[in-house]
Amino acid sequence: MHVVNASGMCMFVMMGAPNNRIPEWINTETGWDTTTTNCGLVGERIANLRTAFNIREGDIPTKRRVAGPLWGSPPLEAGPHKDVQLDVKTLEQDYLAACDWDAETAAPSKRKLEALGLGDVAQSIKAK
Repeated sequence: MHVVNASGMCMFVMMGAPNNRIPEWINTETGWDTTTTNCGLVGERIANLRTAFNIREGDIPTKRRVAGPLWGSPPLEAGPHKDVQLDVKTLEQDYLAACDWDAETAAPSKRKLEALGLGDVAQSIKAK
């Protein structure tokens, strides 16, 4: 989604068209020779840079709370999602681990930022 947004495409493109053609569309418009793999890396860089910026400015994503009804608290008493309650903490921790972000602050790790060519960003947020 970060690549779609950065390229100026509408999010409906991602939801309603074949995603494997996104690099082709970018190449057609820009004259570049990008690939799906390269687009994935660009999206990952954007996600990490965006998160690092927010953390540098004082945001702590792990302190945000989603309203209980969105994750099943209290669980619904009827319907297809009756008694379903998501383990939001586990989902959050699994996501942070997969991103190589800190479990308490969601700050991208120094290793992750350096691997993405964003070592200077790691210094600006004092990433571990």
